[in-house]
Amino acid sequence: MSNQRNVVILGGGFGGIQAALSLSKKLNTLKEKNIYRIVVVDKREYHTFTPLLYEIATTSEEIANDLRLRHFVTYNLKHVLHNEHISVIHDTVLSVNPENRIVYLKNREIPFEYLVIALGSETNYFNIPGLRQHALPLKTFEDAIGIRNTIEEKIKKQDKVRIVIAGGGPTGVELAGEIKSWGSKLTGELYKQCGIEVTLVDGGATILPMLHKKTAKKATKRLRKLGIMVVMGKRIAEIKEKEIIMDTKDSLPYDICIWTGGVKAMELKESLSLQYEKQGRIKISEALQCVFQQKYNNNIYAIGDIACAYDPKTGVPTSLMARPAITQGKIVAKNIIEKIKHGEKAKQHSYVFRNYPYIIPIGGKYAIAKIGPITISGILAWIFKGIVELEYFLSILPFSQAIRMWFRGFLIFIRNDRLG
Repeated sequence: MSNQRNVVILGGGFGGIQAALSLSKKLNTLKEKNIYRIVVVDKREYHTFTPLLYEIATTSEEIANDLRLRHFVTYNLKHVLHNEHISVIHDTVLSVNPENRIVYLKNREIPFEYLVIALGSETNYFNIPGLRQHALPLKTFEDAIGIRNTIEEKIKKQDKVRIVIAGGGPTGVELAGEIKSWGSKLTGELYKQCGIEVTLVDGGATILPMLHKKTAKKATKRLRKLGIMVVMGKRIAEIKEKEIIMDTKDSLPYDICIWTGGVKAMELKESLSLQYEKQGRIKISEALQCVFQQKYNNNIYAIGDIACAYDPKTGVPTSLMARPAITQGKIVAKNIIEKIKHGEKAKQHSYVFRNYPYIIPIGGKYAIAKIGPITISGILAWIFKGIVELEYFLSILPFSQAIRMWFRGFLIFIRNDRLG
């Protein structure tokens, strides 16, 4: 159609998928529905449910092979976004020209009427010498499988395996607890002569610094109960092949080092400059519109990890979590629909900063959940985690498929997670 206009969404993560699905539903109610086309661009063919990567990294092949595990945490974007209004393009974003409204991909270019930048984040190595060469990241399904295979190979060959997890955020805490629980099972049943030592290192005064103090305290207690050494207040200065050098000049030997110490916004090249905050995230308005160094059209939005909104009361930036990205995806869809309907006179909905509920699983069938003023821990919080995961699958998949996928995964991970 010659007068077709594109709403281009860069990224098929939590925010990008929610924006596409919400836009599609709302387009159906408009007379202009056949004029607009939603185009989702991602360098991967699938969407990854990253909150379950720690489970993938600690599930033995005896319980589930790689193919089955991939099936539970990665979802083909064309299947998830199967809709008459949505096209999915598997390609790499090279740059954006905001003035001419063109996205340049590796293999083509796409004009846009509206643009949503939802490219997410990537591992941040902070230019620490040796870190990229010697530490294993945990950002993708392939990373998780690599961690699992490395641990199992080491356990088969050595009497003792020293695992250091660098980074005391949610990913590091979840992985430390799960590796210790899983490792105890492995060494007890399969490789009786091997022992596993797990150390969690963080440069801050406490782990989980962005979360409530009560959560951090409970998490530290839980980790130590599992036999995990928690080292705080020491930053990594350099990583060598078998040794971590701290900024305090002391060293920490290791057999496997896993880096969970930070992510950064994906880099985006544009011919006209966006404004960025100090961590490299795009500055956005309350309506999620990109902030430029010069005045350009307001049809370009950013959401999720690549964007930075601030709490107006505390000045704290939005956390890099799935829930804010999902909420922002819904809001950006509302704003684009309003602009389609009313043009520049459209009312734009604001993103309201809030303290989202969160769940931190820490080894076996144990988790800590913070829901408003209430904190619960133990198996009840672990069950709540499963309910939240089901809720998400229901939001992106047909009902029967979501139930089937969740239940099959639940059967695998309930075998993997020990009680206690």
